Amino acid sequence: MRSLRDDGENAAVTLANERDADLLLCDEFDKIGLIHASLDDVQLVTTPKFLLVLEAKDLLAPSEVTSLLDEIGDGRSWDGNSYVQPVRDRL
Repeated sequence: MRSLRDDGENAAVTLANERDADLLLCDEFDKIGLIHASLDDVQLVTTPKFLLVLEAKDLLAPSEVTSLLDEIGDGRSWDGNSYVQPVRDRL
């Protein structure tokens, strides 16, 4: 496997592949293409998309998703991110 951004991402991809996981939840966007390419038959799901699914299933209110995107985004520097904005637009 090619080296990803950090040991945590490498370990997550390795574990997902070893366990034949159905999906890997990811909040890292800088190397998302490399992460996706490193997965063997494991679906890659971004955190914003996952939150949108929870909202669609009435498990989170739109305001809760917005708050979570704000809170997580502050720590992850998601401002203006092309994976986050479409989710905000759908709310």
